[in-house]
Amino acid sequence: QTQSMVTCPDTLDSFVQIDWTTIFHYSIVHLESLNSRIGVLCGRLEYDGVGWIALAVSRDKQMVGSEAIVGLPEDKTVLKYNLNGFASTFVNAMDNVKQTLIHESIAVEDGRTIMKFAKFLEEEGEIPILEDGLNHFLHARGSSISLGYHSDRLSFDLDFRTGAHISSTTSPTMSPTIISSVQDSIFNPTHSPNIEVTLNPIMEPNTIPAKYPTEFPIENPTIQPSKMSSADPTTQQTTMIPTRKPSAGPTSPPTAPPSNEPTTKPSIKPTSKPTSDPTTAPSKKPTRKPTSKPTLNPTKTSTTLPTPSPTPRGKELRELLSQYSPDSAEKLLIQSSPQSYAMDWVLDDPNLNSYDDDKKLQRWVVATLYYGLVGEEWYVRKGWLDLDGDLVDECSWHGIECNSEGFIMSIDLSGNGLMGNIPYEIRHLHSCVYLGLSGNYLVGIDSSVFEMESLKVIDLEDNGVRELPSEFHPGSRVEELYLSYNKLRNIPKQLFHFQHLKILWLFGNELSSTLPSEIGSLKSLVELDLESNFFTGSIPTELFQLTRLETLYMYDNILSGEVSPFFSQMEKLSILDLDTNYFSGTISSEIGNCRNLTEFYLHDNEIIGQLPESLSNLTRLKVLDVSLNYLNSTIIDGIGTLANLEILRLDNNYRIDDDGNVESIGIYGSIPDLIGNLSYLRELRMDNNFVGGSLPTTLGDLKSLITLRLESNDLHGIIPTTLSNAVNLQYLHLWSNYLSGTLNSHIGKLTQINEFFLDDNELTGTIPSQIGKLLNATYISLANNYFDGVIPSELGNLQNLEKLELHYNNLYGQVPVTLVDIPLVQLQLQGNYLYGDIPVGMCESTSMQYISANCAATRRPTPSPTSKSIGTIDTNFALPSPTASPTFEYRWSCNCCTYCFPYY
Repeated sequence: QTQSMVTCPDTLDSFVQIDWTTIFHYSIVHLESLNSRIGVLCGRLEYDGVGWIALAVSRDKQMVGSEAIVGLPEDKTVLKYNLNGFASTFVNAMDNVKQTLIHESIAVEDGRTIMKFAKFLEEEGEIPILEDGLNHFLHARGSSISLGYHSDRLSFDLDFRTGAHISSTTSPTMSPTIISSVQDSIFNPTHSPNIEVTLNPIMEPNTIPAKYPTEFPIENPTIQPSKMSSADPTTQQTTMIPTRKPSAGPTSPPTAPPSNEPTTKPSIKPTSKPTSDPTTAPSKKPTRKPTSKPTLNPTKTSTTLPTPSPTPRGKELRELLSQYSPDSAEKLLIQSSPQSYAMDWVLDDPNLNSYDDDKKLQRWVVATLYYGLVGEEWYVRKGWLDLDGDLVDECSWHGIECNSEGFIMSIDLSGNGLMGNIPYEIRHLHSCVYLGLSGNYLVGIDSSVFEMESLKVIDLEDNGVRELPSEFHPGSRVEELYLSYNKLRNIPKQLFHFQHLKILWLFGNELSSTLPSEIGSLKSLVELDLESNFFTGSIPTELFQLTRLETLYMYDNILSGEVSPFFSQMEKLSILDLDTNYFSGTISSEIGNCRNLTEFYLHDNEIIGQLPESLSNLTRLKVLDVSLNYLNSTIIDGIGTLANLEILRLDNNYRIDDDGNVESIGIYGSIPDLIGNLSYLRELRMDNNFVGGSLPTTLGDLKSLITLRLESNDLHGIIPTTLSNAVNLQYLHLWSNYLSGTLNSHIGKLTQINEFFLDDNELTGTIPSQIGKLLNATYISLANNYFDGVIPSELGNLQNLEKLELHYNNLYGQVPVTLVDIPLVQLQLQGNYLYGDIPVGMCESTSMQYISANCAATRRPTPSPTSKSIGTIDTNFALPSPTASPTFEYRWSCNCCTYCFPYY
């Protein structure tokens, strides 16, 4: 009822201009009653932009503990929120009973966001708004219409009796410098110096300018940086792409099994098998991120902001800095700017008079870097801005290295919580060669970075940068530029004027459209990485003019067309990665002229036809991957000449459409004996093709082989005993073929085996007891064969075994009690002639999740241990005479089976 009595005036009589983009109009109205006089704040917050906006009241100018009114244009809601922490999870709307705002609305009109509300000054359990005292307000806004990370945040004090109030004055004609942040908070003014405004009460003018002054534009972030680690690629692979990043920069992560060396690219996840999938999927494609962030934030020591100095004290230094950095002159006059705070810190230095001008300038630049990138929130700040102790000299600060003359030559603050835009003043570090700022929350790059006259390496990977400067210094000496894992959507054409650029990493951004033809002007380029973007169309012919190029990554785009024969012009090309695109046609025989090629990836494209015999000319080749295409090809005759080959992937070329029609039969013919010449081969995959013939005995010569996957083919014959000589095998997949004969006892030599899949073949005989020597095995499947005899008790030796599949064979006897001692998760026994109980300990195992068996009850004489019969009378067992004791009742006990099959 009280709410319905509130009426706000059409024209609010006062306003505070928070900054040049945002203004808060307000009036205080009152409701009179017999017993009380209730105050109401009528407010209208206007932002010259589109995004969510918020106004909070705080007891101590801090975000945490404050209470906010937040307007979301996305769903047109204006609600009250509790701000209990910096992370978005701690920013929550108040309960419905506390949603007492009146006349609340939010709208976007002509590019302006306008939030209106009326709020009682005093409400139970909430921070009061003082009609006759000083109030601390916070303001934040975002670049999105839904609640997310703020693009700007400010604070101001307001006394409704006198207007806005502050203890130190700020020129109303200049915009305060706003330090942008995309840290995990909705809005947090403590990340930068509090920005307050001094204004007298101002009556609202009849008209408000459509645009506010823009002498000092504010560059704001538009999105939070992606925290990936890396996007999870749809294709999982097992080996690593090599990286050749300079020693000063980050390094790549270690390789995961089954492939151990970090020089090659991973393989995709194994194809699904009819019975079940392997438990250990090969590793994913590496993200090749730079140095990871610190896992622990060190205790932060207080670095207080310097007290702004009166103009006379700083005049001489300001004139010096303005002389060296004319574009900073105006910012030095704004006492809330990073440049001004940095100057005051320099003035506070007791050793100031002992420094020459170059030293003063350098210390001011790094202090500006500290304040401009929210240094108080950095994870590691050792030495930064110390004015006493052993770390006074900036050359001793964390992340800084200097040359013998005391000039900064390297800055490495990777993974250190830096936020905002790299300030212009960094250009004055004339001796700096390396700038490493990867793994932070940076949102902008000033063009001055590219004007640093000695700079050769810029590492800004894994930040939130959405665009590069539109203008670059044409004489840039930058040789290595790492911009992966940002939010870039286009490449400025000026970037292609970098004549010294040797390495350009742009993978993991949002780049789209066709590849620009201007890329051919980067004549010095040695390594180009454009993977994981949205490039379309064919490769421009200008790219083939990059004759110095050694590494080209174009993985995971939308590129199409044929694999151009012009690649043969790039004589130095060593790594060519065209994975996961839409390239079509056949592989040109001209590829055989790329004689320096060591890695060639064409996985997951639409390549057809026969593999060219000229591939055998690539004698330096270590990786050949043409998996998941539409080949109809035999294995090239010259395969044995590729003596350096470490990974050979021809798998998944047998393709059928949605209607079951065969589109390509894949790799056919037999595996040549010369395969045994590939002594460095670690991974051999020809699964899901139409490979026929028998397994060559020379497979046993592959002493380096870790992964052998030949499942889902047309292989016949026996498993050669020589295969056990490949003693480093960890993944042996031969399932879904027509292999016959017995399983030789020599398998016990394969002690490194992790996955042992022989299911869905025609194998016979007993399971050799030597299977108990596969001590590293986690998954064994011998299902859907013709094995007979008993289950070897030696399986109980396999302390790593999690899955055991023996279903649909001719096994008989009891389940060995030794299986109780191993950490089985899954056991499949149905379709055999077993008798007796499942060992009780298996049912009670904490690891067991799935047991399947034939568990229907029978009433028969107890079979003899050598009988294959269950559910029928055992012909080897003498039936009791009429005078003998009655027949025994037998029941197959599998009370803990998760799935029961009937007898057949």
